[in-house]
Amino acid sequence: MESKRLIEQLQLHLAAQKHRRESIIRQSRGDIAQLLQNDQLQQALTRVQQLYKDQCLLAAYDQINQLCECIINSMPHISQQQAWQCLPIDVSQAISNLIFASSRCGDLPELHVLRSLFKIRYGSKFENTNVELLPGNLVDSKMKENLSVNSVPEDVKLWLINGISYEYNIHLGFQDCGHSFRPQWQEKAEVLDLDIQDICSDSDESSILASKPRTPTTTKSLYNDMDRSSTDSLVKSLSQGHSSSKKAPRSVVDSWNSSTSPSSVTKRPAKPRLGV
Repeated sequence: MESKRLIEQLQLHLAAQKHRRESIIRQSRGDIAQLLQNDQLQQALTRVQQLYKDQCLLAAYDQINQLCECIINSMPHISQQQAWQCLPIDVSQAISNLIFASSRCGDLPELHVLRSLFKIRYGSKFENTNVELLPGNLVDSKMKENLSVNSVPEDVKLWLINGISYEYNIHLGFQDCGHSFRPQWQEKAEVLDLDIQDICSDSDESSILASKPRTPTTTKSLYNDMDRSSTDSLVKSLSQGHSSSKKAPRSVVDSWNSSTSPSSVTKRPAKPRLGV
């Protein structure tokens, strides 16, 4: 019962912290929009890094709240079993995630008390394994990502910048610098797709099948092989192009929640074949 009351107190505090973090995020997006309106792209990119971390923390808060619900609903199992190995897998994972989160969320003191209770019940080895992410830990990969943000890739910063510019109806000079705004993995995927379509337009299908097949490049590998220097050059060119007097068309993007996991790349129609 003591643990249940502690978790309920944690959920109340979590709701307050979540509301506070949402206010911080709204203010940060407004500040970044103001920087963009003043042609201060580099300063905006610096602020976006903290914005990304705040959004990840907010996502972690939602995860923690769900884990608390799992623990409360599984109190009968927890009270009957002294070993974590005897618990249902979802319960042991919930406990492991809360222990890990306690080491990253200093603004939730109830979480630290809960971690101490778990340590007493399941041992210091179980606690240390999940805090230090040692082999055998049960911490969810999303929780690790949301609470272990050290640096933010440049393409992610630019993706956030573009979303804010669309939200606040700010026109950036992408057209002037010769770039449409989309992540590097998407640009490379389009180039590959157009290359394949040009081959299909100029050659018969039989000759293509007879030639050495090309190994398709997946979106994931394109993203992993992204040339960082091209992203850096894009940042530099954006800084120069944004001050131009020309007005570039606004690229429509989804909100951050849906854009973090791009699902597909829009393909251009293939050229019509001649003589068919």
